Amino acid sequence: MKAFFVYSTHDHETWVVYKDEDAPEAPEEAVSPSGEEAFLMRKEMPSDICSIEFIAANRIIDEATGTESHKDLYHLRVSNPDGSFERVSQLAYSWETAVKLGAFFRNASPKAAGRIWHSKRLGNAVLDKEDPYKRLSSDDCSTFEVDP
Repeated sequence: MKAFFVYSTHDHETWVVYKDEDAPEAPEEAVSPSGEEAFLMRKEMPSDICSIEFIAANRIIDEATGTESHKDLYHLRVSNPDGSFERVSQLAYSWETAVKLGAFFRNASPKAAGRIWHSKRLGNAVLDKEDPYKRLSSDDCSTFEVDP
């Protein structure tokens, strides 16, 4: 699992390094952006609020010519810090629509994010480790219009 490592100098300068909690400390991590060496470091674990990621959908469909498809389209990925909850949209969306959809998940717990995901019908690319086979009935879902 990843953690936040908060560093401080005697001059009250602070900075954060986000990395695997068991990863060794690199020497440069303990040096502030202004070049001061840290005197204090504290590890803080992230809360169980979901992160929102936009994955570029561009892909090369003809290697010989370098032709791409799905330009300027994005998949939406929502996950929690410990990896027990993750969803990836089956469809790719315009940037504007992806941002609009992502906003629904702001500050969402995994449980709330699962409900939102199903209500917005974002697809069945489900990677929920606790219950990967659970599907809601169509009665549990409402529709939401998005760009094709």
